[in-house]
Amino acid sequence: MEYLSRHLTDPSSKKEFKHHPKCSKLKITHLSCADDLLLFSRGDPKAVGLLHDRFVLFTKTSGLQAKMAKSGAYFGDVDTSIRTIILQQLGYSQGDLPFRYLGIPLASKQLSLVQWQPLIEKIVSKFSSWTAKTLSYAAKVLKTIEAYCRSYIWSGANVITKRALMSWERMRLQLAAGDSSSLIPNSEIRLPLLKSA
Repeated sequence: MEYLSRHLTDPSSKKEFKHHPKCSKLKITHLSCADDLLLFSRGDPKAVGLLHDRFVLFTKTSGLQAKMAKSGAYFGDVDTSIRTIILQQLGYSQGDLPFRYLGIPLASKQLSLVQWQPLIEKIVSKFSSWTAKTLSYAAKVLKTIEAYCRSYIWSGANVITKRALMSWERMRLQLAAGDSSSLIPNSEIRLPLLKSA
């Protein structure tokens, strides 16, 4: 994408290239997200040609091709005769504005919250799946740590064993109460006694 970005930024340095009116201040020629690409220029055959030539060079170099069935040219306030020239030049079909991307309509007007809702729902569903996976993973990690601690206390080894003379909860309660007499009978493991104040 970095290579493609450099290729598509190059035409903006040429005098013949004219930016789209909404993109001229920041000199934006394209936007990319994942495997989607939007190209912007003034509705002028020379400007469109310069930008498209850079894209074609990228496709020849990388071997990546645009899917013609999913590609289109979109115009705003461009004369019909110029549109025809540009469409013949590109080989794309003409699309209608506003079109939808990630579920939201792309238009020059400010969108309402309702129009943003499909994108918001997609983001929230992603977060929800990450949260479930993360919590599940964290629970497994905690269980493993507890298993190592339990095994070390009862066997003195750094491996997880099934041996447990009494439940961890019962042992903790007895230690908190100061009663360690029946904790580990006939065992060589010595635990520090907790004395109540």
